[in-house]
Amino acid sequence: APADAAPAEAAADEAPAAAAAEGEAAGGEAAAAAEEEGGGFKLPKIEDAFDAWLAAQLEASPADDKDTEDFKYITFTELPPFVGSHKSLMRKVLTPELFE
Repeated sequence: APADAAPAEAAADEAPAAAAAEGEAAGGEAAAAAEEEGGGFKLPKIEDAFDAWLAAQLEASPADDKDTEDFKYITFTELPPFVGSHKSLMRKVLTPELFE
C-alpha cells in the first residue's frame, strides 16, 4: 500500500496549486493587497476600490476545510465590481441575474 500513498499525496499537493491557478485566472486579474503579517497568502493587487471590495469578501467568507497557508477560498456574496483590467469571459457574460 505504500506505493499507492505516493500518488495520492502528489494529487493532494497539486490540488491547492490548481485551485490557486484557477483563483488567479478569475480573481487574480482583479484583486487586492490583503497581506497577512509573515503569512504566505496575499490577494493580488488590481485597483484600490476592487482591492478593498475583495478584501471585505475574503474577511466575510467562512473558513473552508481546503484553505491552506498559501490559498484561501472566497465565497462571493454579490456580483464582483469588475474593473477595466478584467479581461475574462466571466466579466463579459456574468450578469446580476445569472449571479443570483
